[in-house]
Order: sequence, then C-alpha cells, then structure tokens
Amino acid sequence: MMGMGFRIKSWDDEIIDNMTEEELTTYVDNKTDYGMVFFKESLKPMNSWTVGYVTGYKYKIHWGQTGLDWDTMSMSVTETYETTDKPIYFVHNHTEAREVISLKVDGVEMENDTIPTNSADYRPGQFVHYNDTQDQMLEWVVNG
Repeated sequence: MMGMGFRIKSWDDEIIDNMTEEELTTYVDNKTDYGMVFFKESLKPMNSWTVGYVTGYKYKIHWGQTGLDWDTMSMSVTETYETTDKPIYFVHNHTEAREVISLKVDGVEMENDTIPTNSADYRPGQFVHYNDTQDQMLEWVVNG
C-alpha cells in the first residue's frame, strides 16, 4: 500500500442517516468528494499517511480508489491530543471476509460491539466489526 492514496470523507450521522439507499450509494461512489492524503516516506512518523482530523466528527476512510483490504493497520495519536478533546469516529469498509478483527489499545485487546449510542460515553478502542456479506465494516473510536 506504500505510495497509495488514503481517502477521507465526512460520515456524520446528520449526513448519512437521512439518505435513501440510492443516495448513500451515490454519496459513497462520488470519488471527487473524498479528501486525499498521500503516503509519506520521511521521518516522524516514518512511512505513513499523516492526517489531521477535526475532533468530534465521523469519517469514512480507505486506501486506494475503491478501498483496499489490509491485514494490519496502526494508528498513533499525536501528543497534542488532549483528554478534553472530542472523540473521532472512523468507518472503514473491507471486502474480504474476516473471521475476526481485533483492536488493541496500548497492547490490550478490546472487545467487539462496544460503541455506545451516546457519544459522551465514547472511550478509546471501542469498536464494532460487521462481517456479513452486506456490511463488511469496521467502526472504531479514537478518544484522548
């Protein structure tokens, strides 16, 4: 995936929840509406896609034109992220069936299906992995 673009799109409830299935498909398929981040080969952090996010929002992310599958992904939070900052919610699709996806925070494996309805209750590492043929998605929360 080195050198491949990383795509980002707003995925907030106010945008997605009121869409019909057709509108959602059109929204997802509109490639000109995604932000693009290119692979960074320099130091700090080395060999990465370095992205700044506005806290308090949801983002749909993927690599490549339509979304490439991956085996391992790591995420680091900048030292300027504060415990009082709002959480960030990520949605990432995958196409290959996954027996299990595990998520670790500071080396501790987190439990699946732990994202609460109320965003005030978000904690680092909460995630939901949908692995049926219709919804192959991973959603997770980053919080200071």
